Amino acid sequence: MDFDNYQLPLHNPWWDEAFDVGKETKLKELGTAKFIYRHPLTWEFPENSDVVFTLRGPRRIGKTTLLKQIIAGLIRNGHQRQKILYFPCDRIKDFNEIYFLIQNFVLEARAENDRRLFLFIDEISSVADWQRAVKALADDGFLKNTTAILTGSNALDLKKSSERLPGRTGKWFKSDKTFLPLNFKEFYRLTHPQWDAKVHFQEIPKYKKA
Repeated sequence: MDFDNYQLPLHNPWWDEAFDVGKETKLKELGTAKFIYRHPLTWEFPENSDVVFTLRGPRRIGKTTLLKQIIAGLIRNGHQRQKILYFPCDRIKDFNEIYFLIQNFVLEARAENDRRLFLFIDEISSVADWQRAVKALADDGFLKNTTAILTGSNALDLKKSSERLPGRTGKWFKSDKTFLPLNFKEFYRLTHPQWDAKVHFQEIPKYKKA
């Protein structure tokens, strides 16, 4: 497969050692925001575990930006830049393309050394039968020593399809994650960082049967 057809260097500018990851488009936009929300996954990400998990949520909520935040964290933690693949599935026609793209990336990355790989496949739920590619990659040994996140906006498809991957989603933690709009308490805490929820909110006592 010719990687040029998928513009991988364009999607992964951090492969260039001289590139400041903080200047990546999404992260640069985030830096201008008045309030910056940090999803728990930015510190919960299992960077040393073999796991394939899904992140689902509506479009335009910030899933791609979250992936870029995690990638920046991996680079800061000393992981090799060329071992981190981000790819959006907008132009992918079928699950075979996903399989061969990841297979070729893994083969090329492993030719240099066997350090851990990180896969960030964005909007994978837009590709029909995508789970067939992931299952085949795992069965063929291409996901060993690899941590992967698959995102999608089709929440029902992503959840059902991920359930067809028993034994391939790892055991580190719940492998199906969600990214939803902030509730009022989360929004208020973000905009009022000094606010103490314990002071302003009291737990509502649970109803007990007589």
